[in-house]
Amino acid sequence: MAQLACSVIIVSYYTNGSLFECLAALFAQQTDDLTIEVIVVDNGNPASDSKRLATLAAAQRIRWLKGQGNIGFAAGCNLGVRHASTDTVLLLNPDCVAEANTMRHLLTFLQTQPEKTLVSGWVTNPDGSEQRGLRRNLLTPWSLFIEMLPLVKHLPPLARRRLNLTGQPLPPVATIRVPACSGACMLLPKALYEQLGGMDEGYFLHVDDLDFCLRLQQQGGQICIQRNSVFAHYQGTSVVSGKRVARHKRNSFNRYFAKHFPRFWRSPPGWGLRLAIAINYWLSKSS
Repeated sequence: MAQLACSVIIVSYYTNGSLFECLAALFAQQTDDLTIEVIVVDNGNPASDSKRLATLAAAQRIRWLKGQGNIGFAAGCNLGVRHASTDTVLLLNPDCVAEANTMRHLLTFLQTQPEKTLVSGWVTNPDGSEQRGLRRNLLTPWSLFIEMLPLVKHLPPLARRRLNLTGQPLPPVATIRVPACSGACMLLPKALYEQLGGMDEGYFLHVDDLDFCLRLQQQGGQICIQRNSVFAHYQGTSVVSGKRVARHKRNSFNRYFAKHFPRFWRSPPGWGLRLAIAINYWLSKSS
């Protein structure tokens, strides 16, 4: 049987016990013919968690990158990939827990695909339901505008064009092609990641994954979701202010549209979308 190998990049910031549940699930999947290199990019953790990470690093169970401070998700991913020693990398959120044989399924599938392929597992809520944001359209002014419409779910033609496709009918197949996916779980060749320039470090948190998916599609790549490779995602485990997260999301949307849709962003409709993003931020901030 061919040897499988992957470097898993986990960017952690005060994610508490879920990080160690994530690590345990990865350790359990390693076999003689499946090597999993685990790289934890420590953007900040409590002293008790740092002690546990130090123990794992001393036992050579993980590579522990620390001391850089909180550099954000995108920069953390890039740092981790630079230290990866295998030809395949998996960007994985620290609160994603892989079911048995998930890594083998993903890696075996990737080997059968063209070189410009990104694969996501089937990311679920803890109750097993599909997580919002797993299946996505590309982020455009139109897809975001529809996403912000409160009655969009009652208008099926528009719902198919919204940013998040959760709730749309699923084809009866194991592999789904999508325009974009969540950054919670992204498996791809390291060479492809480097060819695309990695994650854009101008994003601190949020939207960096959508930017990456857009650049991959522009290079003729494809994005697949493997439904038989399940990760339970305990979303929002980081001890971070909701106001701070909302501010980063607003800033990231602004950066994305200024970067990829500059003419629109300077036009009157662009100013209207800026206002909608700002209003959404203030509503999130006050809730």
